Amino acid sequence: MTITRAKVEVPIPRKRRGSCTNHDKAMLRFFDAIGQAMVRHVDFGVVKCVLVASPGFVKDKLMEYVLSTERPEFKSLQEHKSTFVLCHSSSGHKHAVSEVLADQNITSRLADTKAAGEVRALTDFYTMLSTEPARAFYGPQQCLAANENEAIDVLLVTDSLFRSTDIAERRKYVQLVEDVRGYGGT
Repeated sequence: MTITRAKVEVPIPRKRRGSCTNHDKAMLRFFDAIGQAMVRHVDFGVVKCVLVASPGFVKDKLMEYVLSTERPEFKSLQEHKSTFVLCHSSSGHKHAVSEVLADQNITSRLADTKAAGEVRALTDFYTMLSTEPARAFYGPQQCLAANENEAIDVLLVTDSLFRSTDIAERRKYVQLVEDVRGYGGT
């Protein structure tokens, strides 16, 4: 699940022949806004890895700006520069996150994080669904029936089911997860 914590939009004019000053100033404003959003929304006590992805060299220029700027609010970003992973994406939109996480090079660098495991499990599920549809179940009744037979190897449950306001429904899914973990599933 991807959560948008901040949306940074800065108008950036095109480079003009002979003078790029307006473009450069707008890029610096953009980098500054991204740095401030990261300082405000990223808790480095919890976050193990920050993916910085963009087409072209924007990600490199962003990290160069954030790490070289002598601003006191960017000090926490500079102290945790080892948590940043630079990677290429085809666009700067939200849908490019799944493309970045599907890249084998990035997955190997993120091997110990929870997001990489979830992406790998979801990819395995889609592969099983296309190659062996009789082994992949994705409805609540089908999963409960498979649980009775202890036939669940990997169980994917959305966060909305654990955060449901209906206590009975929440308990049902918590019990299902505990049962699957009890007989060796994940």
